[in-house]
Amino acid sequence: MSDDSPPRQRWWNIEGWGLRWKVTAVLAIPVTVAMVLGGLRIQEELTNAVHFSQAADQVAHVPDLVDFGTALGTLAGTTAAGLSTPEEVARLDETLEQVRTVALNPELDPVVAADLTRVLASAEALRDQMKAGQVPIADLNQRTTEVRSDMSNIVSAIVDPIEDEEVLLEGTRLVDAWATQRYLFDQVMGIVSILRDPDQPGTQLVSASGAELAMLETLARSYPLADGQIEELRTAVKTRSDMVDAAGDGPLPLLNLRTSMMRSLEIYGSLIEQATEGITSTVEERAAETRSAALRDTAIVLATLLAALVLALLVSRSLVGPIRRLRYGALKVARQELPEAVDRIKLGDNIEDIEFTRVPVHTTEEIGQLARAVDDMHGQALRLAGEQAHLRLQINEMFETLARRSKSLVEQQLGLIERLEFEEKDPSRLESLFRLDHLAARMRRNGD
Repeated sequence: MSDDSPPRQRWWNIEGWGLRWKVTAVLAIPVTVAMVLGGLRIQEELTNAVHFSQAADQVAHVPDLVDFGTALGTLAGTTAAGLSTPEEVARLDETLEQVRTVALNPELDPVVAADLTRVLASAEALRDQMKAGQVPIADLNQRTTEVRSDMSNIVSAIVDPIEDEEVLLEGTRLVDAWATQRYLFDQVMGIVSILRDPDQPGTQLVSASGAELAMLETLARSYPLADGQIEELRTAVKTRSDMVDAAGDGPLPLLNLRTSMMRSLEIYGSLIEQATEGITSTVEERAAETRSAALRDTAIVLATLLAALVLALLVSRSLVGPIRRLRYGALKVARQELPEAVDRIKLGDNIEDIEFTRVPVHTTEEIGQLARAVDDMHGQALRLAGEQAHLRLQINEMFETLARRSKSLVEQQLGLIERLEFEEKDPSRLESLFRLDHLAARMRRNGD
C-alpha cells in the first residue's frame, strides 16, 4: 500500500497546501497579531517608565534650584538694605555649589544644562560683586530679577514636559509660590528707595505689596490646605505697610521689617518645599507605577501568548491527528484491505468470516462521523462483493443443472440411435445414423 500524498502545487496556491500548513497558518496569524499588539503595549509602557524615571532624576534637582534662587534673592535684598549676614553669604555659596553639581550631571537635559551653566556664571559674578560691595542698587535689582526669572524658567522646563495632571498642578503651585516670594525682594527694593529718598511717595513698595496680595489670592486657590499660612502672609504684608506708614518722616524699623520678611520668606519656603516634594513624590510614584504596569503587562502578555500557543497546539493536534488517522485508514481500506477481501470472497471465503479494521478515530464530531462513514462504505463494499460472489455461484449451479439435464437427454438419444443402428440394414440410412450418433456424442462432451 502507498499512502503518499499527491505532489505539492505551487506555494501560493492555498488549496494545494497540506493540512498541517493550513492549520498552522490559521493559528499563527491571530497569535502573531496578538504578539505584535502585546509588544507595542509593552513598548509603550516601558517608554513611559523610562520617561518618568528620567523625569524623576531631573525633578530631584528642583529643590536645589529653588534653594539657590531663594538664597540669591535673600542675599541681594539684605545687601541692598545693608543688613546682610555671613550666614546668608555662606548659604548662597552652598546652594551655588549644589547647583553647579546639578549642571555637571550628564543625565540632565543638554538644553537645561546649558541654560543652567549660563545662569550660574551670571550669578557667580553677581555674588562676587555683592561681596565686594560694588553693585549699584538699580543694577542689583535688575540682575537679581533676571537670574531668578531664568531659574524659574529652568524649573518650568524640567516640570512642563511631564505629561501628568498632578505633576503639572504641583508645578503650577511651585511657580506661583516662587513668583509671589519674589515680591518680597521688590518690597525690599521699595524700602531701600525710601531710605535713599525719604521724600518719594513709596510707589514701588505699595506696588510690590499689592502684587503680593493679589498673588496670595491665587495661592489660596492652589493651596486649599494652607489657609492659615496664606492668612499669615496677608497679615505680614499689612503689618509691613503699617510699619512704613507709622514711621512717617522718621527712621524705618528695619530690623522689624527684616524679621517680618524673613518670616514670610520662611512660610513661602514651606509652600515651595511642599510643592517640590509633591512633584518629586508624584513623579517617583508614576515611575514606579509605569514600571510595575510594564512588568504586569509583560507577564500578562507572555502568559496569554503561552496559553494561546498551548491551546493552538492542542487544537491543531486534535484536528491533524484524527484527520491523519482517517486518511491513513481510508487509503489502507481502498488500496489494501478491500482488494484483499474481494479476492478472498472470489476464492470462496464466506463473508461472515472476513473482518475488517475500522478507522482508528473514535470521536463523535465531524471527523469521527466521517470515519464511521468510511467504515460503512467498507462494510457495504464487502456485502456487495459477497452478493456478487453468491450470484456467481447461483449462475454456476444453474448452468450445471442445465448441463446435467442436457447430458441425460443426450444419453437417452444416444441409446435410441444405437438401437436404430443395430436394426437398420440400409447402408445409406446407417451412415446417417452414424453421423447423428457422432453429433450426439459431441453434445454429451459439451454437457460434460
